[in-house]
Amino acid sequence: MDKKAVVLAGGGARGSYQIGVWQALQERNYQYRIVTGTSVGALNGALMVQGDYAETKELWEHMQTQHVIVGNITGDKKSLDGRATLAASYVREALVQKGIDNTPLQHIVRQMVDEKRFFASPIDFGLVTVEYPSLQPLEVTKKQIPAGKVADYLLASSAVFPAFKPMQIDGSFYIDGGYHDNIPIRLALQMGATEIVAVDLAGPGQVPKHKNPHVPIRYIRSYWDLGPLLVFDPVHAKRNIRLGYLDTLKAYGELEGMAYAFRPGELQGNTRHVEQAAERVLYWLFPEFSGQGKLFDSFTRRNLIKTLKDHRCDSLNMGSAILAAAELAGEILRLSPLEIYTFYEFNRALLHKLEEHMQPLPWENDANGLLDLNVKELVSKLSGLKRETVLGYLVRYIHFAVSQQNDILFPMQAVATFLPKEFLAAAYLCFIQKAKGGMENGKNS
Repeated sequence: MDKKAVVLAGGGARGSYQIGVWQALQERNYQYRIVTGTSVGALNGALMVQGDYAETKELWEHMQTQHVIVGNITGDKKSLDGRATLAASYVREALVQKGIDNTPLQHIVRQMVDEKRFFASPIDFGLVTVEYPSLQPLEVTKKQIPAGKVADYLLASSAVFPAFKPMQIDGSFYIDGGYHDNIPIRLALQMGATEIVAVDLAGPGQVPKHKNPHVPIRYIRSYWDLGPLLVFDPVHAKRNIRLGYLDTLKAYGELEGMAYAFRPGELQGNTRHVEQAAERVLYWLFPEFSGQGKLFDSFTRRNLIKTLKDHRCDSLNMGSAILAAAELAGEILRLSPLEIYTFYEFNRALLHKLEEHMQPLPWENDANGLLDLNVKELVSKLSGLKRETVLGYLVRYIHFAVSQQNDILFPMQAVATFLPKEFLAAAYLCFIQKAKGGMENGKNS
């Protein structure tokens, strides 16, 4: 008998992402028979066993940090300095309280868990926790959980030590299961899973290797930062839910893209529209696409190729290179990843945003002035600018450089070496500016 399993990783407040995955799986009528989870994944997983999607989504969309812990937590999660302040607040509270008081979270868990429906559900369940202080792992399945103890074991799995105090059950103390296995795929395999959807939150913790080539595993993870682990915020939760939903549809081929979501067929269509405009630069960058000569030396090319592969290009070809460059441009110009785009819409939005950053910089005087600085000065000045401003400069630079002879390519190579993401994004913006007529023709394709 086939047993489809959903494996939910730990990751604190990032767990809202898993609700979007759940939404997409429901729409696809994915009949899972096993759920395993660690930490917040165990909490969400128990509610999946109960089938409480609407209630769980509503909970996440209204949850704030004060609904989870008691303490004076301050800081702005949007900035690096603010996140440092948040981390310091948690450390301070953990030290003062000898483990932050998570009584509000305990109340929510006990309120949400319905043991009668949990045990009556045909869906099996397993979680991971760790005994403290021995650090011996404990993997517990539904049939091993005593009546009246479901909430206790869920709280044990999510006791993020030392931030939270260990959870006591029958005289023993337990802490977060991430100390043993933050993505409990092995537990799902032991429970008989024949197919697995694993939702990774990029949270801290151990992820043991597992070997079972006969069981297909589909990983779902976000390109985007899902936020701080212990800061709960409705706006961020709604964003993560949407990202989880879109990423699941992409994982099943119902949408395209990596960082952004595009309608089916859009990638191939955009490659056709942009390829001719991109040909001169990309063929120079990557001569494996053709027999033409190289624009950059091997070190710069390797750096650019690594940047593309870091964007999760499974294989390097013209289409994947164009997609990666397009999405890097979207990221730098701050396009929303929560929409489903056609490439006509995406490219038009990119060009509209780019217009805001096309004013010449104070140290530019004319097209030739782009080259007045030596390489060190150029890279230094660009590194001190906002990324959007860098794009505007590089778009002007690339348009000028590709129309000239090789004597100006060295500064371009230096920029590509030190600012590879910005260079690739700027190159894509040049491509779509040049291919704008083709883009208009593809509006209704």
